[in-house]
Amino acid sequence: MLPLPERYCVDKLLRVSGGAVLGIWLYVLDVGLFALVAYYVYMSIRNTQAIQLIKGILVLLVFNLIAQRLGLLIVGTILDSAMTALVVAIPVIFQPELRRALRRLGGNPRLIEPAEGSMSEMAAVVAESAAHLSNLRWGALIAIEMDVGLEHYIASGVQLGAKCTTHLLRTIFMPGTPLHDGAVIIEGGRIAAAGCFLPLSQDVADPDLGSRHRAALGLSEVSDAVVVVVSEERGSISVAVDGVLHKSLAPDQVRNMIMARVSKRRGIVDKGWIEKTKRMILRWLKVED
Repeated sequence: MLPLPERYCVDKLLRVSGGAVLGIWLYVLDVGLFALVAYYVYMSIRNTQAIQLIKGILVLLVFNLIAQRLGLLIVGTILDSAMTALVVAIPVIFQPELRRALRRLGGNPRLIEPAEGSMSEMAAVVAESAAHLSNLRWGALIAIEMDVGLEHYIASGVQLGAKCTTHLLRTIFMPGTPLHDGAVIIEGGRIAAAGCFLPLSQDVADPDLGSRHRAALGLSEVSDAVVVVVSEERGSISVAVDGVLHKSLAPDQVRNMIMARVSKRRGIVDKGWIEKTKRMILRWLKVED
């Protein structure tokens, strides 16, 4: 048995080393949580107008620092005032993105985005519904939100927040129903709203395209949404993506196009270091991905 002074020194050393190890783990946890939050914020605003505004704010910040370094009082004062105004205006400027992020955070415990399984199920439902509506010659317009928020267009219709099912989509687009002339918008794998108004494309070379196809092209030109159209006259199925209308598609092709866009969005096709870091953190935190 160690004498009392030596035993006291050993105990103190163990407490100090244990505290150091705990401090390291807390630091790792702190960095990991910050990285996870930063990744979530990035995933919420990438490919949106918000990312361009953030770049503009960063440019103003750099100019402000340079002005302070060089002692440019007038320019520095103006930029300081602009930065102060931006701090107040940020919640207003990013209101759609903040609302979407908070809604997604409250409705999705995984914190990142809807599970791939739910999106695959939604794609299958949309493809099956399009095939059924095509056989019946019922016109339909279904927009699937990706990264660019569609809150403005959701607000123009009747908000539902319902599960995406074939029966509901058939009921909505049944001729004579109040919502059949508008568009259905799917957000996070669920039907967010029906009877929505979409922007019409002004650059249409084919004069035979109706208002549904022009609306599908219009939304795909201003967002990254996938828009499925069923022609009421011909019964054909088309998909508009990135301002291009893909015509006469089979249901399997519709589903594959939707899932290809979802896969691109989730980074499955091209896994960068952000995706790998996210997976490593989630695995360490024992959160299913």
